[in-house]
Amino acid sequence: MLQQKNKKIYLYIICFLFLSTVMNHKFSKILKDNFLLNNIKINIESPYIKNQIELSLNNLMNNNIFFLDKKNIENRLMKFDYLENVFVTKNYPSTLIINANMTELLAITFLDQKKYFVGNNEKFILAKEFNNDKELPLIFGKFSIEDFIKIKKILANGGIDQKKINKFYYHKNKRWDIFYKNDIIIKLPDKNVKHAVKLLKQFLKFNEIKTNSIIDLRINNRLILSNE
Repeated sequence: MLQQKNKKIYLYIICFLFLSTVMNHKFSKILKDNFLLNNIKINIESPYIKNQIELSLNNLMNNNIFFLDKKNIENRLMKFDYLENVFVTKNYPSTLIINANMTELLAITFLDQKKYFVGNNEKFILAKEFNNDKELPLIFGKFSIEDFIKIKKILANGGIDQKKINKFYYHKNKRWDIFYKNDIIIKLPDKNVKHAVKLLKQFLKFNEIKTNSIIDLRINNRLILSNE
């Protein structure tokens, strides 16, 4: 009697395994045949950038969308220096949606005799890879983008109009000179920059500065005005 019960149990197990294998095979075939990537939708303004992204992801076409790693795709796209805020979503059964922004261009600089844009995403962008019609200031000196964004924020928070700035110069002792279009130069200190900018703002509020003037703020709590 016990042997008959055991035989029945073994038979049930075999049948279950067989059916599971068949179902798994069918399910795998459904996934393979019906969930292949055949469309990549890219939400970005520039047709040129859109085309570049399409070319970089072309090898993903006809792959099973279930097994595509979104994070891996995002990391691949972040290699484009002009992109930021990249997000990938899957729209089943067969579409990838790419959302990305072109980073804001902050300035122009030259590295190894090549022209670069300075991006808000803290990357140097080779100028030939990006079309730009925006007027941007030049930066001279060996600087980090982090330091440049920091000085821009300090100036903005201090109420300094940056639209009239056409050049920045970064010195080896980690301080900035700012050149305005009307040939006014502002020499900032290497320390207590926020306080110096506050002093500058107060001075500009009550004084009209002539062209070819230098405002020297390198000495703590002092503003020295001179003409070239």
